[in-house]
Amino acid sequence: MAKRITLDTFSKGIVSHYGKDVLSRAEIKSYASYKGVGVPGGWNDNVVGRNQYKFSAVDVARTSRTKIDYTKIGNDTSTDEIFEDLEMLMDVVCKRKINSLIVTGNAGIGKTHTVTNSLNKKGMVKDQDYIVLKSKISPLGLYMTLFLHHDKVIVFDDLDDLFTNDDCAAILKAALDSYDVREISWSSKKMVNVVGMKADSRRTVESEARAALMNGETDVALPNRFTFKGQIVFISNLSADKFDKAVQSRSVCIDLTLNDTQVFSRMKSIVHKLTNARIAEKALTSIIEKYNEGSLAMPNMRTVLNYANVMSAGVKNADRLSKYC
Repeated sequence: MAKRITLDTFSKGIVSHYGKDVLSRAEIKSYASYKGVGVPGGWNDNVVGRNQYKFSAVDVARTSRTKIDYTKIGNDTSTDEIFEDLEMLMDVVCKRKINSLIVTGNAGIGKTHTVTNSLNKKGMVKDQDYIVLKSKISPLGLYMTLFLHHDKVIVFDDLDDLFTNDDCAAILKAALDSYDVREISWSSKKMVNVVGMKADSRRTVESEARAALMNGETDVALPNRFTFKGQIVFISNLSADKFDKAVQSRSVCIDLTLNDTQVFSRMKSIVHKLTNARIAEKALTSIIEKYNEGSLAMPNMRTVLNYANVMSAGVKNADRLSKYC
């Protein structure tokens, strides 16, 4: 039976976990399952939109909070260095010197942007040299994805369910092994048995299956074994210790968890580079004011961008809309 906790405790935990206070039903259930607790009564009292529920974050905002002075926050060298480290690690991934990289840290601080931007800087083309997956995936779907993109960099962005499924974890272990040949297998009546098959025949089975998948065919007979030559990057808001231990041991891990001051420092450095920098800076200062007074939970970069877009629309009393961003 799932552990029972109070709505206040649940609210504080879920707001801290996701870095926002408006959540979907799926996110709420996923968090409860991850924590092994029951969703407390009253969780759906504050409906703010279709399948969108707001949790009280005021108590969280006022607890152990450092007041932020916009004029005093500046470039944080330690924060800059860790993002530079991530860029360098992505360089190592592109050179195929490591098979797996785990990137963890707060939501909305630029983990995905840094990863994809690093790939692009290396001349890698999305969907040709690398792919980014964001939706839920089944074990068979994972096997098919690794088979189809066997020689690419595959970025799994916030697919934490991969590590709660034993079959997915087993597939990933094989894909990330340190052996010269990383062979992945899956047994099914619908698959082609390539064990013992001559190399030319096996390559023909694989190429025909990949061509069929690329053409959009759904009923494709996959080989029951193939060699994976690609690299995998996991991006997650979870801490590294929540990952499958075998997958973690096969990976290089970098933790980009930032404290509140570091988050705002990074936001400030980013807004100055935006095309609508003036509006974005105004949005950030307004959000900091509301953060300091405790009416907003810890925002992320998406909060600033959303609020800047609201302000640029010229809506009357736009400052009141920051709580929805």
